[in-house]
Amino acid sequence: MVPHLRTLAALLDRRGRRALSLIAVLTVGAAGLEMLTVALVYPLLQLIGSKSVGDGRALIAASGGFLALVVVKSVYNFGLLRFQEGWYQRVSADISRRLLHRYMAAPWLRHLERNTAALIGIADGAATWPLVTTLRSHIVLVTEGLVLVGVLGVMLWAAPLPMLVATSTVGGVFWPVSRYSSRRLHALGEQGTAVVADRVQAIRHALDGLREIRILGRPAWFEARYAEARTRDGAVQQQLNMLFALPRLVLEPLIVMAWVAVIVGLVTLRPDQLGDAVAVLGLFAIGGLRLIPSLTRTLGAVASIKAYRPAIEAISADLAAYPAATESPQRPLADLAEAIRIEGVGVDFGGATQAALDGVSLTIRKGQSIGIVGASGAGKSTLLDVMLGLVPPARGRVTIDGVDIASDLAGWQRQIAYVPQHVTIIDATLRANIAFGLADADIDDEQLHHIVGLAQLEGVVAVHGLDGAVGEDGCRLSGGERQRVGLARALYTARPVLILDEATSALDSETERAIGATLQALRRKRTTITVAHRLATVRACDVIVFMSAGRIVDHGQFDDLVARDPIFERFVTSGWQ
Repeated sequence: MVPHLRTLAALLDRRGRRALSLIAVLTVGAAGLEMLTVALVYPLLQLIGSKSVGDGRALIAASGGFLALVVVKSVYNFGLLRFQEGWYQRVSADISRRLLHRYMAAPWLRHLERNTAALIGIADGAATWPLVTTLRSHIVLVTEGLVLVGVLGVMLWAAPLPMLVATSTVGGVFWPVSRYSSRRLHALGEQGTAVVADRVQAIRHALDGLREIRILGRPAWFEARYAEARTRDGAVQQQLNMLFALPRLVLEPLIVMAWVAVIVGLVTLRPDQLGDAVAVLGLFAIGGLRLIPSLTRTLGAVASIKAYRPAIEAISADLAAYPAATESPQRPLADLAEAIRIEGVGVDFGGATQAALDGVSLTIRKGQSIGIVGASGAGKSTLLDVMLGLVPPARGRVTIDGVDIASDLAGWQRQIAYVPQHVTIIDATLRANIAFGLADADIDDEQLHHIVGLAQLEGVVAVHGLDGAVGEDGCRLSGGERQRVGLARALYTARPVLILDEATSALDSETERAIGATLQALRRKRTTITVAHRLATVRACDVIVFMSAGRIVDHGQFDDLVARDPIFERFVTSGWQ
């Protein structure tokens, strides 16, 4: 339990730990009020049974004081509960945010190694209900543990022998139940953490591939996958809930049995002191009624901590494995002034028998337009990923005016406008998708309208308007419109380096010619690097780079390559559109 508590505390920042310390102090106060309430029951019952009650004024005053204490305790506990619950939710939201921040800042290759559903399961699963329940359970342990000690202490002081007998009996019977629950809860917790990722993955696959699934007529397979994951999740939750309830179901009859045994013992062994016995029995009745919920909550808290320990360990492991983004470059990069140089770059992906890139060297002058072509698997996209700073080279380096981009990746990426093969479209307005990641107040409408024209989006704006929703994943846009939104997004940034990865493959010929004219005009102002399968897209580039099997086979102007390189000529005539 102590190592787990250290793990949990390590998830909190300094402010969170201070708040936790304050809650612990306030919790001790709440436990003190609970113990005082139970402790005053015994003298109050003695006063009721005393012959010196007189006209009852002392009893009325004592009862009024007791009522006032109960009211103060309730108000205090309500205020503490409000503070605690607010803090739990803030901690949960902060840890989820930190996880997302670290996932987004992680090296690109880490995302190729890990399932997205598993990341969602931890950031938006483990860091929500399991984390909040674990935090709450530790506070419950403190509160109810102190109450239990206090109530048991008062009862032991009032009737030592009956209390020892009752405690021994209840503890002896309940111990095996507790041991069994503990072992099962940890195993179920691990299963629960794993099945959340399976459930998220199954439903994402079903919804992301809906178009193809409908055409193929195979929804049943995807529904069955989700149903199977959901059934496993339900089975885990059923067993967890049963184990959470088991302590209460066992304890209640045991405590009542012990109370009955105390009554029988007092009546049998002390028949001449029934007046005092009534006070003791009253204390045992009130104490027992208070012990049952306290014990239930304590054991439930222990059960929750054990069940959700794998989830907390997963959060801790990811926070340790994914470091926070750093904004302190080793050597800040200035804006591109002369050239981008790729120097002997090699890239190996685990499990591959051939290098993705092998000894690639290339110089791209500022203001040049470069077209990268080659068959599928030639290494074009990998080369772009290296230039983008997403994939670090195993050998060689990429420099900007002689400075390695690895010394300030964020600084280099701030100089790049990028259009990927698959443009991400969020469920928002066309304006938000072009500005992408900017608040409405930060969007320059004049620049936006200019970019709409450059990207040939006037027709889309006429139909949807800039403030019209484009649907989830751009479902109201055609493939060509989607690519034009991606191009507009890149152009809006007005960055000096423009990288296009099959950015016009879904455009019709007329629109591509118009976009091509725009890009041709931009090439005089920006450094442009384009990967394409269409001749029209790259033919006008200053330099065409021909790749095969992870190497640069040849490079030069289009007509020169066709004239001197028979392999490139065959590629153009037979395999290139």
